[in-house]
Amino acid sequence: MKFKKQSKKQIKLLYRILLALVIIFIIYIIYKILFNKIENLGVSGAFGRILGTAGSECVDLGKPTCYTKNRCIWMKRDDDLRCHDIINNIVIQKYVKRLFKYLGDDYCFVSGAFVIDDQDNKLFEMLQGAKKTRPPMESHTSFKNPPYHRETGDEYNMYETLFTNPIEVSCTCPSTVDDQRQADQTKIFKIIKWYKFINIDGDHSFIYMKPESEPTISMSHLLGAANRYGRGITNTSCRDARREDCIRDNNCQLTQTPEALAQTGLIKNYTNIIKQDESTEEIIETYTRVGDELFIPQTISNHIILSLQNENDIIFSYEQGNSIKLI
Repeated sequence: MKFKKQSKKQIKLLYRILLALVIIFIIYIIYKILFNKIENLGVSGAFGRILGTAGSECVDLGKPTCYTKNRCIWMKRDDDLRCHDIINNIVIQKYVKRLFKYLGDDYCFVSGAFVIDDQDNKLFEMLQGAKKTRPPMESHTSFKNPPYHRETGDEYNMYETLFTNPIEVSCTCPSTVDDQRQADQTKIFKIIKWYKFINIDGDHSFIYMKPESEPTISMSHLLGAANRYGRGITNTSCRDARREDCIRDNNCQLTQTPEALAQTGLIKNYTNIIKQDESTEEIIETYTRVGDELFIPQTISNHIILSLQNENDIIFSYEQGNSIKLI
């Protein structure tokens, strides 16, 4: 009799779990429909299909066509705005790839976030011009909470920008790590989560940017978040994470005083930028750090933006003495 009661309880529990999963899936589908999310255009998507590869001719399908330098994309309908969105999303994807180029081997990571100095709003305007959506819930809001001010208005909302094609980031593992951690040195990123914020003094603007493997509303992202924040399970990597929310796991390394950091041997970033005219600029953080995030000076961000019109992505040289040179 007890066995039957236990079996009934187990069946009810299983039924509830399945029902919850079905509800989550339905909410996910409704969200996708309402916000018209772009899928990976490498196969198919809301707009159509990428045809051909770099240098190939566009195929005439009798469809309204969106041309980029290396791609021909046919649209389901004649919509210049959507064509503009696709081209701009490709530009954002290129920017993020070159952002990871800046890291080189010394600062490469597969889990973390950037804080980008954007006082002249060049990056913000570029991000605003691309296709973006607002996630139904905000996360990674360290720069919206005290000691920072929560700014109001659409300008400071959190957004997600989906890449037209995922980007792959690979880091070289130090020889000291074991085989298990070496296995997780490559990651595929499909989106960036970003928002604009103002420093504590209220006179300087920045972009918080976090590359993610999946959109917020996706089963894999929900399961990953449940593991990290619910069960305390984090992904292992041979490289140190550069997360701004490291305080959640009580493992922040870069918020120590300069004196303490000097004793540990940990380095936050390059020391100097060598410009194309051979002048140098010291890298100084112009905001109040909250965790282990990686700071990108405005000089670096603007150099990447200027380089986007070029196909050659070799735009940095890694010099001795912890310096980086602009090419």
